[in-house]
Amino acid sequence: MKESANLYFVFSLKNSLYAIDALAVNMTFSLPAIRHMENAPAYIAGVINLRGSIIPVIDLNILLGKTPQARNLSDAVLVMQNEQTLLGMIVNEVLDVISISNEQIDLPPQHEEQQSASFVLGMARVDEQIISILDHRRLIARELNLQECSDPTPDTTSASDRVVLHKRAAELIRKIEAGSEADSLQLAVVILGQEYFGMDIRNVNEFTKIKNIIPLPNCPQHVLGNMNLRGSILTIIDIRNTLGMHSENFTHQAKIVVSSADDILAGIAVDDIDDIVQISQSEVVPLPASAHPDVLRYVMGTVHYNQKAMTILNLPEILKNKDLVVNER
Repeated sequence: MKESANLYFVFSLKNSLYAIDALAVNMTFSLPAIRHMENAPAYIAGVINLRGSIIPVIDLNILLGKTPQARNLSDAVLVMQNEQTLLGMIVNEVLDVISISNEQIDLPPQHEEQQSASFVLGMARVDEQIISILDHRRLIARELNLQECSDPTPDTTSASDRVVLHKRAAELIRKIEAGSEADSLQLAVVILGQEYFGMDIRNVNEFTKIKNIIPLPNCPQHVLGNMNLRGSILTIIDIRNTLGMHSENFTHQAKIVVSSADDILAGIAVDDIDDIVQISQSEVVPLPASAHPDVLRYVMGTVHYNQKAMTILNLPEILKNKDLVVNER
C-alpha cells in the first residue's frame, strides 16, 4: 500500500529546520523594511505593504520562545494564507518543497518547550534530518490575538542595510493591476547558468536535492540519468540545450524540480531554487516575434525580477518535447 504523503515548504531558522503545508504558502521574498506596530507583542515584527494590502509579519524566532537574533539582508519573509487571511513570518532561508509521508512524522517530544510545542504538529524524519512541522492555522490564529504587549526588539540594522530593505519594501508596494487574484500567477523562481527562470507552481510537483543519479547507457547528453525518489524511478533531464544555453556539469548543490505533463513525469535539474513569487499576468512581456521558434514554443514571456529579466518557462511544452523523452525499448 502506498504511503499517504503531503507537500511541505521547508525553511531554516537559527540552525533548525521547519516546514509548513506547501498549500498554505502564498509567496516568499527577500526581507524588506518592516514598519513597527505600537503596543504589539514582541513577536509581531510589524507590517508591510504587499501590493496595496497591509499584512502583519511575525518574528517566528521570538514566537517560538527562542533568543531573539539580529535580522540580516539574507533573511526572507514567507507569506502564509488561511482562507482570506495573510500572515508573513521572518525566516533565515527558504530551502525546498518536499513530500513527507505521514509515516515519517512523529509526535513532538514531551520535553519540548510549551510555547514552541503549541505550534508544532510533529517531527519529520527526512534522510538524516529532523524537521519540525508547524501548524500555520495556529500561527495565524495567534497573530489575531494582540492582547499581550511588550517593548519592541531593538533595531540594530546598519544604515546601508536599511537602504536595501526600504528599496525592497518599495518593490512590494507595486499593485497588481485589474484582475488581481484571478489574473495572478504564482511562480517558482529557479536559477540556471546565473539566469532566472520562472515555473508555474501548478506544474511543479515538488523540489528535491540532486543525489545518487545513475547514468543511463546510450542516452543523449541532456538525460543525466535516473534517481530513486522514495521508491520511484525518476528520470533527470537538463533543459539548458533546449533553451539555447551552454551546458556545464551540475554541482552537488544543484536541485531537482519534479514536474509532470499529461503522463510524463521528469526531474528538471537546476542550479538552485531562489524563491516563490506571485505576479500579475499583465506584467509578463511577450518575446518578440523575431525570436527563434523553438524559444517561442518553450517560453511564455519575461517579467522583471530582482533587477533582472526573468524568463517564464512553459513546462508542459518542454516536457512534451520528443527530443527530451527517453524511448523505452
